[in-house]
Amino acid sequence: MGGTPPRSPERASSEVSLTGTSPIEPARAGVEIHTSEGLLEATTVGVSGSVITTIVDEFVATVRTRNPHPLDIRRGLHLQRLLHAVADDLT
Repeated sequence: MGGTPPRSPERASSEVSLTGTSPIEPARAGVEIHTSEGLLEATTVGVSGSVITTIVDEFVATVRTRNPHPLDIRRGLHLQRLLHAVADDLT
């Protein structure tokens, strides 16, 4: 009778893992998003080290100062809504 209950749209969950150091050269980072429609992936392969350094520096500054970054979740949500509106217009 045990086990995990079936997922429903009303019971969404998320998990985030973050690491800030790696001995891998060249530096790599990526994101995997598991959805009901499959896996979405983004990677930083080919992005210069200076860009990664800027991302890390800005993240650390945001955490230390507790000042929101201009590209925070609100910006991401805004972009998601724009993409959804465009997709709706195309169908």
